[in-house]
Amino acid sequence: MNNKPIRILLIEDNPGDARLIQEMITEAGKNFELQWVDGLSKGLEHLSVKNTDIILLDLTLPDSQGMETFTSLYVQAPMIPIIVMSGLADENVSLKVVRAGAQDYLVKGQVNNNLLMRAIHYAIERKKTEEALKKSNQEYKSLAQNIPGMVYKVNPDWSIKYVVNSKAICGYSEDELLDEKIKWMDIIHPDDKDMAFKGTHILTEKATSIVQHYSIKNKDGRTVWVEDHKTSVFNEGIFSGVDGVVFDVTSYKEAEEAVRRSTEFARNVLESVNDAVSIVNVNDLTIDGVNKAFLKTYGFKEEEVIGKRCYEITHQQNAPCEPPHHICPLQDTVRTERHSAAEHVHFNKAGKKIYSEVSTSPIKDETGKIVQVVHISRDITERKNSEQKLADAYKELKETQEQLIQSGKMAAMGQLAAGVSHELNQPLTGIKGFAQAILMDIDEKNPVRADLNKIIEQANRMDKIIQHVRFFARRSEFVMRKLDINQPIEDSLMLLNEQLRVHNIRVKKSLNSNLPGIQGDPNQFEQVFLNLITNAKDAIDNLMSPDGGELIVKTSLSRDKKNIEILFEDTGCGIPKENLEHIFNPFFTTKSPEGGIGLGLSIVYRIIENHKGKVEVESEEGKGTAFKITLPTSYER
Repeated sequence: MNNKPIRILLIEDNPGDARLIQEMITEAGKNFELQWVDGLSKGLEHLSVKNTDIILLDLTLPDSQGMETFTSLYVQAPMIPIIVMSGLADENVSLKVVRAGAQDYLVKGQVNNNLLMRAIHYAIERKKTEEALKKSNQEYKSLAQNIPGMVYKVNPDWSIKYVVNSKAICGYSEDELLDEKIKWMDIIHPDDKDMAFKGTHILTEKATSIVQHYSIKNKDGRTVWVEDHKTSVFNEGIFSGVDGVVFDVTSYKEAEEAVRRSTEFARNVLESVNDAVSIVNVNDLTIDGVNKAFLKTYGFKEEEVIGKRCYEITHQQNAPCEPPHHICPLQDTVRTERHSAAEHVHFNKAGKKIYSEVSTSPIKDETGKIVQVVHISRDITERKNSEQKLADAYKELKETQEQLIQSGKMAAMGQLAAGVSHELNQPLTGIKGFAQAILMDIDEKNPVRADLNKIIEQANRMDKIIQHVRFFARRSEFVMRKLDINQPIEDSLMLLNEQLRVHNIRVKKSLNSNLPGIQGDPNQFEQVFLNLITNAKDAIDNLMSPDGGELIVKTSLSRDKKNIEILFEDTGCGIPKENLEHIFNPFFTTKSPEGGIGLGLSIVYRIIENHKGKVEVESEEGKGTAFKITLPTSYER
């Protein structure tokens, strides 16, 4: 318990009143110390040197009168409670001094010691409470002033009773808002007034908080976007107002608008591009966004691709693209931080192949780290198809050109063969004639006759070969007639018999003499068989075996008797496995330019195909090759 005495300063010029007051205080006990002065100046001097807890003041003094007395004292001692003691019961004066800061107004003739003591105690406690509240208000105001927003309190009728930092938000001072020279609702932008009012009725119904965003017109006419945090206040269940803080969010709003415009611009650019565009996350290669062209190209809905890995959508595969077959430009961009491009084969949802020209570019965050990649795919399927058609046309043109050149060579060779045959025929006729004339003149037993008969036999053989060469060299149309397939085989072997003998190639024939006739062009068949025999000879020569080799030629009837089968089988070098699928292609050859241009087997294939037949081949490298020709017995052109 605090037993410290209360120090009282009595400023009273009437000794009688001073003595009476002193007696009242003395009767109250020892807990008071009273100091008496008879003038204002003396009182002020006392306050400057002595600590005082409360002042009892008479307004009428020798050196000061009325309200001036109180005002002069209050200015000098605002922290000390003052009780005015007057001989006049003047209500106007009492209200005036209390409003000016006095703790009480007592009429001297109506005061007893109990009333005086109670007034002193109450005055001291009220002053402490006032000072504490004042300090609290100052701290609250200081705190509010440091908040980057306008702090306010409004009454139940929405009139403002407290506001701080209003100028920073709306340009109007606290006084202009408190005096209601300008009302807050009046500066809200007309487009936002309904929205600002919306929801405020909830604050009057229950204790709650809301946040509203709207724009205002500040004092200089500029639009300011604000964020208004409102909390309703209730006392004993009755709505007593709203506390709130308003923040200027114009910069955030402008930034949001800039981002929105930028996003909208980027979206419009993406949607205006005809190429398929996707935004891919570099961390897991998932798709963050696509344009409409992407969805149209690949046949997906947006929800089917967002979050999926890019290779799952464009390549229809479960693993990322890897070199050398699929060089990924996206990974190249991540590695080099630069634009990259490549041609890929993509597939749409239905599995249709799409030739694509892919380009990628990095998207970096504020630190310069690549976080996404812009992936652009241009459909070049039509271009690729056109390029392929052009390549095919060029190839066909080249083949035709080579065939024309070869045809010209063959025509020249035909003319040459016809001329040579004619030139050889005259001396051959002379040789044969002279041999026959000698035979007629010599004796039957003359040993020379055998030699002459050999000369005549070889001359006849030579004549037959010359006639055949002249026939083969003659240009003729494709003439179909019924023939024995064994005949063009025999003719071909006769033409090449000497070459085969010289190269030590033994021919084993097994020609079925009971084969049915077939429809065909004998000249073209002979060309087929000459090519096959020549190829067999070259294959055997390539082995360079001193024993030479064998050529088996066989004809037979198929089991169903619908086809004739012709076999040419050699013991030559064979054909490498990787070349078997190409041997019938025009101009494909493994020989040197002097050995041929690769048209032989393509001509064989085409002639047999024209006769509705087929050619099959089996070969083992180092052991030999077998060509099997199948021809229908009932074919008619």
